[in-house]
Amino acid sequence: MTDDPKNLITKEPFHLRLHRLREERRLTQSEVAAACNVKASSYSNWEQGRSLPSLDRLPILAEIFRTSIDYLLGLKTFAPDTEKLLSQLRRLDDADLKALTQIVGSISRHQTKHKDC
Repeated sequence: MTDDPKNLITKEPFHLRLHRLREERRLTQSEVAAACNVKASSYSNWEQGRSLPSLDRLPILAEIFRTSIDYLLGLKTFAPDTEKLLSQLRRLDDADLKALTQIVGSISRHQTKHKDC
């Protein structure tokens, strides 16, 4: 890896990203392991960098952490402000996320209505 900003691979190793995303969502290793249908020790090994999840687990992890597989793998990065917002969104529980989605939808409809004025 170089310091070239055009380099698409981020410097955050997969296992550290996985750990950070899990903590942002306030989930335990056991909860994520259960959702991935693996043993807690297997998931722990992923976070410790001892092993990697199989490819079929990546979509599950992406869904759990509300992100993309590209982001999980470090192939895609976001601007700092976007990453901060995403980090905050990942911490929301399902009820709060649903409420926020309704608020954003309402704002979007309001803007669309008044766009022609």
